[in-house]
Amino acid sequence: MEQEMASWRSTCTYIDAVPPPGVNVVDGRWLFKVKRPLGELPMFKARYEAQGFSQREGVDFFQTWLLRHLVYGLRQAPREWHDTLHATLADLWFFPCSVDPSLFIRAGQTPFYILIYVDDLVFATAYRDALASLKAELLRRHTYTDLRELRPGLPLTG
Repeated sequence: MEQEMASWRSTCTYIDAVPPPGVNVVDGRWLFKVKRPLGELPMFKARYEAQGFSQREGVDFFQTWLLRHLVYGLRQAPREWHDTLHATLADLWFFPCSVDPSLFIRAGQTPFYILIYVDDLVFATAYRDALASLKAELLRRHTYTDLRELRPGLPLTG
């Protein structure tokens, strides 16, 4: 919980304030999870999730009071995340594939591919220096956790 609050403080996601009269303040709750990566120690995670179902379209759907950045659970959070990520990748010369918009490609002397699934990114390139450089640039712009090398999941059989 402390890590999540520290993250919010560092990104100025919220401010302590008294809401004006008549404003719908979206409630939320803390969610706790234990992640157990294969072969690693368990990680204890906490996140605050807004109860976006209390938002009403046309009333408070597009403007949520007290938030400077979107929080898990708000109805507009996925769209905002996609728009922010898309703008960042476009700025770094990545463009969505015409066949699969979740695949971003940067052509050139060091071809690079990024596959997006919700809020996870998978990088593919033959150039480790380019990968390290991209990760450093993304970390400069956004806070994220690097889960290192992708491990194979279930085997695919034909």
